[in-house]
Amino acid sequence: MIEEIIPAFEGIPVDSSQARIKIINGEIQKYRAELLVTTPGGEKKWIKDCAIPVYDDKTGKATGLVGIFYDISEYKRTLLLLEKALERATESDRLKMAFLNNLPHEIRTPLNAIVGFSTLLNDPPTHGLTGWNFRI
Repeated sequence: MIEEIIPAFEGIPVDSSQARIKIINGEIQKYRAELLVTTPGGEKKWIKDCAIPVYDDKTGKATGLVGIFYDISEYKRTLLLLEKALERATESDRLKMAFLNNLPHEIRTPLNAIVGFSTLLNDPPTHGLTGWNFRI
């Protein structure tokens, strides 16, 4: 049982019977869509449907379709997981920025100094100096 049809091109109807009529009339030269189907066992699967019309040599009219169905359920599940991970990462970044924006100036200034001096100590010496020589 087909539950949902997502056409891949403009002009392809969502209703499969209307798509069939357009193919027979020659209005659609190639058909491509993603279908959400329920199997007889009750399992939901995403199927990619790709088809082209078959023409009668004598009349030139479309007499049928030749195509292929293939299961894209795993691909759709992966896309859903990636979307959820992106949402979590975006929310995490938003929370981090809200935290940093709410840090008082009294905490941010010393942290910036610590980070700055840590970076300086980590950099190699410049101008021909062989090391850090501090005398007090």
